[in-house]
Amino acid sequence: MAEELVPVVCPYCGVGCRFYIKTVDGYPVNIEYAIDLKGISNENGKLCPKGNAAIDYLLSKDRLKKPLKAKEQGKFVEISWSEAIKEVAERLKAYAKDDPDQLMFFGSAKTFNEPNYLIQKLARMLGTNNVDHCARLCHAPTVMGLKQVFGAGAMTNTYKDIEETNVIFIIGHNYAETHPVGFRYVLKAKERGAKVIVADPRFTKTAWHADIFLQHYPGSDVALISGLIHVIIKEKLYDVRFVRERCVGFEDVVRAVEKFTPEFVEKVTGVPAELIVEAARTFATAGKGVITWAMGLTQHTHGTENVKLLGTLSAICGYQGKEGAGCSPMRGQNNVQGACDMA
Repeated sequence: MAEELVPVVCPYCGVGCRFYIKTVDGYPVNIEYAIDLKGISNENGKLCPKGNAAIDYLLSKDRLKKPLKAKEQGKFVEISWSEAIKEVAERLKAYAKDDPDQLMFFGSAKTFNEPNYLIQKLARMLGTNNVDHCARLCHAPTVMGLKQVFGAGAMTNTYKDIEETNVIFIIGHNYAETHPVGFRYVLKAKERGAKVIVADPRFTKTAWHADIFLQHYPGSDVALISGLIHVIIKEKLYDVRFVRERCVGFEDVVRAVEKFTPEFVEKVTGVPAELIVEAARTFATAGKGVITWAMGLTQHTHGTENVKLLGTLSAICGYQGKEGAGCSPMRGQNNVQGACDMA
């Protein structure tokens, strides 16, 4: 029997854990930890329960392996790949000839960049811009918000930066449970003495690790983040040199957050004014800090504004372009970034 270890990326969250699928004569039988791979996000090959169970759906007896077509009485029957491809192509061509905007193409954040690129090319070849994917609901606001603030809609730090930072601001994100492997870097930072600030309407497992917990009302993120920026500017805790040399529009920010005093923000968010001040001071004076968020922050009508404010908060503190600092959006699937970039 021929055994082989095939290196793969976990298909679940955005941490991007690596492991091997063990095959025997080309058939997958088990997973093995990638303890020999250096520099991977899941150090020493460790996986969370989802990663450990990743092979289960691959081996499931209910998994579809061939195309199915509905025929008489609504029953599905197997057809060949060539039959399926031919029929789909003919139907797409017919719809496009009649009216291309009848068509809609839906990519995936669980596949590679190449299929996402090709599906949008196919759509435009047929004459429509109706292209989307699941990340439109989750992290499209992240891509748009970061692009408007920094010029590129992507994470601005590495996991190692999270481990080496002095303060971590976690908002809209139950990090400990949704990305448990990534959260190890937060715990390592905390062991070094880093402060953890958590903002969440719920007291979660992540909040349990917080040095400062901001339990704001759902949907009041704009006011909360604006309040932090207000305190930092008023008390002149921002990085004057970084703002002068690397930022534009600072005076616009000053005017935009002028009304968001701690007392005003307390009325809007429910977070005590003194706690807002403490969080702002802790974050701005740490020397280097990371902000991390997920879909609790982005799945709002003001999701893009939330992200733009977080980018602004990071920028005025000078927490960009250096070790132990940055903006760290945590994706819900393994290639949300690529799907957003390609669509």
